[in-house]
Amino acid sequence: MRIKFILLFLIYVYVSPCQNVRPFNAFYFPTGIVIDSKNNVYVCGLNNKIIKISPDGIATDFAGNPNSYLGHKDGKGPEAKFDSPREMAIDNADTIYVTDHGSIRKVSPDGKVTTFAGNKGETIKDGPLSVASFRNPEFITIDKRKNIIYVTDKGIIKETNSTYFVIRKITPQGDVSTLRDNTGNELRFDACGLVCDSMGNIIICDMESRCIKKISPEGVVSVIAGQCGKRVYNPVYKEGDVKTAELMTPLYIVPGKNGDYYFSDRRLHRIIKIANGKVSTVAGNGLIDTQHSNILGYATEGFSDGKAKQALFNFPEGIAFDSYGNLFIVDQGNQCVRKLSAAGIVSTFYK
Repeated sequence: MRIKFILLFLIYVYVSPCQNVRPFNAFYFPTGIVIDSKNNVYVCGLNNKIIKISPDGIATDFAGNPNSYLGHKDGKGPEAKFDSPREMAIDNADTIYVTDHGSIRKVSPDGKVTTFAGNKGETIKDGPLSVASFRNPEFITIDKRKNIIYVTDKGIIKETNSTYFVIRKITPQGDVSTLRDNTGNELRFDACGLVCDSMGNIIICDMESRCIKKISPEGVVSVIAGQCGKRVYNPVYKEGDVKTAELMTPLYIVPGKNGDYYFSDRRLHRIIKIANGKVSTVAGNGLIDTQHSNILGYATEGFSDGKAKQALFNFPEGIAFDSYGNLFIVDQGNQCVRKLSAAGIVSTFYK
């Protein structure tokens, strides 16, 4: 999980403004978030369960057993066990798909958990679902027009012990393949959050290159925001035209209205928008360090509700829109869910 596991111990011992529960009772290292057709919010993380939060803020355990700690068992509600669920996607029928340590789990609207893909082989292998395997699936999205699932996966080159990231595709017929470009070569980059647009393109955060890319159905890769690979170290954040803007650590991305995109940046502690050919900050105002050597990029984390550009976050992760245009944000370092209203106000939705 790259940077996030480096922070695990610090988050565990740090008592944040939102954290008023023991780790395995509510949020603990939350990552993924989805919202169903009734505007219920679902959050997963290292508490090994999925929490459901109603639109009026009432939370219940939806699936998984936090007392089991690591496990892999199908079943309904608390009978099921997860083994470090990471990210989620939701389809038009309100079925949730969860990446879960070498597999993809499927959760029905009534909380029944089944293993959808992955045979615990911990290797990258294409083919029918019955034989295909995943090594380290993480970010996941669904093309809701065609019911195609895309998920990032991580492989290792044994000769050099180096890692690479690919995107796996699962068709409605249950065929698993690894995406390739228009020349037939495997697409490899530091793939993070991804989403499909209305034309079947995949929009993806390339965190290592510090930019947002688009992959066409034909496998043609282009850049929609940021200057890919300009700064390996000492990155800066620069708003403005998508071609001259500079990004830092884009992580999760969701579509807005009219072709807009919103993404979280966990090191800037901001929510950033791509719209009308421009990159701009939507929410978050942590002071950016410009005075010191800054290998990873850094802004001051914090916790503060209020007007969007005055609010403070602490390592924002998953983001999702409800049907009213409110953006819900997993504020991982603060162990809670924040809400950015359509009117531009940040509030704490659940803690």
